[in-house]
Amino acid sequence: ARRLVPTTARVRRVAWESVETVAVTENHLGDAFHIAYSIEGRAFALVTWDTKDLARDHARRRLREYCWRRGLPELRIGTPIEVGRWLDVRIT
Repeated sequence: ARRLVPTTARVRRVAWESVETVAVTENHLGDAFHIAYSIEGRAFALVTWDTKDLARDHARRRLREYCWRRGLPELRIGTPIEVGRWLDVRIT
């Protein structure tokens, strides 16, 4: 089921914490909010082609640790090809 995730104080807090903990810079605040909305929306994965900042091992590890510390379900970040594999969906 789809649902709109509103911009709440919690979303803003998670976004700024992403800047501090997930190695997303303030120059990429949009990425931080993308992470925050995905976490708040309880998404399984965040899909991105951004392999320079988001879909890389360091950011994934930091995000996994952040979610664990906060008692949140893990949000996975991957390219469309990776997420397709995780979901057992063929992407051509």
